[in-house]
Amino acid sequence: MESLSESELIMLQGVAFGSGQWNWYDLTNYLARTNANVYPSMMALLKVMAARGLVTRYTGRQYSLGERWEVTPAGEALLEQSPH
Repeated sequence: MESLSESELIMLQGVAFGSGQWNWYDLTNYLARTNANVYPSMMALLKVMAARGLVTRYTGRQYSLGERWEVTPAGEALLEQSPH
């Protein structure tokens, strides 16, 4: 079973909390409110997580600031198995 680093768990929880409607700016604000430090940088971490199939990035003019992030079914499964 795949596991999450602390940074990945925090980031995945943030993306899930945004219900697929948040962009990088919203996620930055979420991290600031939680006082969480993620490593590597937030965007680098999101890209790694996207490559692992845990989150998906949607882009286009219809989205605020041109993008939004959403948890995939694989990411949801890991969230369900992770301690909160």
